[in-house]
Amino acid sequence: MGAQKPPKVILFDIGGVVVVSPFRAILRYETTHSIPRGWINTAISLSAPNGQWQRLERGEIPLDDAYFTNWAKDLAQPRPGAWQAYWAKANPGKTATDAPPPPVIDTKTMFWEMMREARSPDPNIYPMLCRLRELTRERERKGEGKLVIAALSNAVIWPPGIRDHNDATVEQGADAQAMPNYFDLFLHSALIGLRKPDAEVYAYAVRALDEYARGKGVQGGVEAGDILFLDDIGANLKGAREAGIRTVRVKLNHTDEAVREVEDILGVSLTGDRAKL
Repeated sequence: MGAQKPPKVILFDIGGVVVVSPFRAILRYETTHSIPRGWINTAISLSAPNGQWQRLERGEIPLDDAYFTNWAKDLAQPRPGAWQAYWAKANPGKTATDAPPPPVIDTKTMFWEMMREARSPDPNIYPMLCRLRELTRERERKGEGKLVIAALSNAVIWPPGIRDHNDATVEQGADAQAMPNYFDLFLHSALIGLRKPDAEVYAYAVRALDEYARGKGVQGGVEAGDILFLDDIGANLKGAREAGIRTVRVKLNHTDEAVREVEDILGVSLTGDRAKL
C-alpha cells in the first residue's frame, strides 16, 4: 500500500484538543459529589440526539436558566432505568433495585466550571497550532501552496451579558469570536446547526473547506481524504473516518503523542522554537 498523500487541511477540535478538556471539571464534580465516575458523560450520550446538551450545541435553544433546569433532568435519568443500571454496574454485588435516587446535579455550577477549565491552552497542541500557522505562512511565501488550518467545534452561543453561577460577568471563551486569528475557517456547531458526531456535519465541513480552499487557489480543492482531523472523542473520530476523513486521536494527558503523529504525517518538526522543514 503506497504512502498517503499529504493533507491539505489540518482540522482541529477545540475543547480537549487546542484547550484543556472541559470534561475534567465533570470528573471533579463526580468525585466531589460521590457520583459514579463517567455517569455524567454517559447521561449526556444517552440523551442524544435531542437532549438539552445536543440542542444547545446545535443552537436550537438559548443558554439560560431554563436550559440548566432541563439539562439537570437529562442528567438524572436520560432514559428509563439508565441511572439504576449504571449505578449497579459501578457497585459490584448490587442490583438496580438497590440504587439510590438519581443524582441532583447543579448543572449551572458544573457548566461554568467546565468553561473555566477550557480557558487554559493545551501545553502541546496549542503550541503546535501556532507553529503550523508559521509553517503555512512560510509555505505560501515560497509558493509551495497553502495548508489550510481550520476548526470544527461543538460549541455554544453565549448571550450578551451572561453571568455565571457566582453572578459574575463571563468573558467569551475559546470559540469563533475568541480565536479568529488561529484558523482560516472556524465551523461552530451552534452557528451551522450541526454537531459532531452526526454524519451531516462532516459532509458540511468537507463542502465548506473545499469552497474555502478553491477560493484561495488550492489546486483541486479539498476532498474528505485531504483533511486530517484532530479530536479527543472516539465517536467524533469514528464519524469522521466514516466520512472518509483522516483522523488523529488526542488522548487525555497524552496530547504530546498526537503532536508526534502529526509531525510524522506532515514530515516536519513542530516541537522546536519554530516550525522547521
